[in-house]
Amino acid sequence: MDSANDSVEKKHRKVLSDLAWAMHKLPPKTYSLSVEDGAQDAFCDWAEAYWEKADQPTTKPLLAALYNKLPDHATKLSGTLHLVNEYDPDNSDQWHPSKTIPLSVIRLALAIIDCLVVEAERFHANTDDLEAQAIARFKELPPVEWTWDKFKAKCKDPIRKEGSKLWTNVVTAMRDAGIGEVTKSKPLTFRRHTDVDGHRKMSA
Repeated sequence: MDSANDSVEKKHRKVLSDLAWAMHKLPPKTYSLSVEDGAQDAFCDWAEAYWEKADQPTTKPLLAALYNKLPDHATKLSGTLHLVNEYDPDNSDQWHPSKTIPLSVIRLALAIIDCLVVEAERFHANTDDLEAQAIARFKELPPVEWTWDKFKAKCKDPIRKEGSKLWTNVVTAMRDAGIGEVTKSKPLTFRRHTDVDGHRKMSA
């Protein structure tokens, strides 16, 4: 059984090796998205949706930068999948891939990118949860001046392990929400207002 598995693995490795070499030998060529089957429209709609998401004021800068780069990544992935899709290992010497990338390949590439984006968003959502927990904890503490070293001593391990970067994000969020004010920049010190509903008071 092991011998059979080894044989199959070696065969697959050779196919991948031959494919990589065949792609390396291809002359430079410009590939385009198919218009007839809607590949170009599908890609443009997908890209514009992420660009709009990047421009939302609630989007984190790190995610906004990711969203803006996705179309470039998708076109590169689409090109690679197109070549893989058209590769014929039995006729590699006569391989002439078409210049047009079809809708089926575009859909696969965009689906792969979407999955990776979801994982990135989940990662940052976990950070957001910790920030929310830290803010909730801060509101429970006396309205005196707090630094990261003092504050982390009042928190549980998940918050403490995030380090001072979390404190910076939390302070920025609380300041912007009108929960309190920064009293010192070094070390970063924050004091909340007695009224901690998170809304700025309007003066008449």
